[in-house]
Amino acid sequence: MDDVLKEGVGEGRMAWQDALRGALRKACAEGAREILCFDADFAAWPWSDAEVQAALTAWAHAPRRLTLLAGQFDDLQRRQPRFVTWRQRYDHCFSALSFGEYPDERSGFESALLAVGPEGGLLSLRLLDTARHRFATSFLKHDGVLLRDWFDVTAQRCVPAFAATTLGL
Repeated sequence: MDDVLKEGVGEGRMAWQDALRGALRKACAEGAREILCFDADFAAWPWSDAEVQAALTAWAHAPRRLTLLAGQFDDLQRRQPRFVTWRQRYDHCFSALSFGEYPDERSGFESALLAVGPEGGLLSLRLLDTARHRFATSFLKHDGVLLRDWFDVTAQRCVPAFAATTLGL
C-alpha cells in the first residue's frame, strides 16, 4: 500500500490511478475522519476497484464522512454501478455536492483528494495537469490546510446531488 503512495510529484495515467487507490486505502486504513474529493465527474476514479471498495466498507461508520464535490455525477453513476450500490448502503457517512460552474480558484489543480486523519494529520493528492496526468502528493500540514479551506469555501456554493435513492412518481 505505502509503496505506491509516496510524497512528491508523479506523472502518467496509471501512476495517477495508483496514487488515488493508495490514498483512498491509506486514508481508510488509518481511520481518517473525513475524506474530501473533488473532480469534474469522478468517472475515472477507482471507486469500484475491489480493494478500494473493501477499504471503504471497513472504514464506513459514524462519525466518518466521505464527501464528493463534482460538476455532475451522471458518468460516475453510469460507469461505476458497484460504487453506486456502496453509496446506497453507506448513505450515513456519504455526501455528494454539485457545483454549478467549475470553480476558478482551484490553485492550479484539476482534481483533488484530502484525507483528515483521526489525530488531525493530513494527506493531500492533487491532479495538476490532466493532459499528462501530473500530480502531487503531500503529507505536509500546510498543503492540507490550504486544500481544506478551499473545499470548505467551494462546498458552501454547492447543492446536494447523487441521492442514495430516487423517488419516481
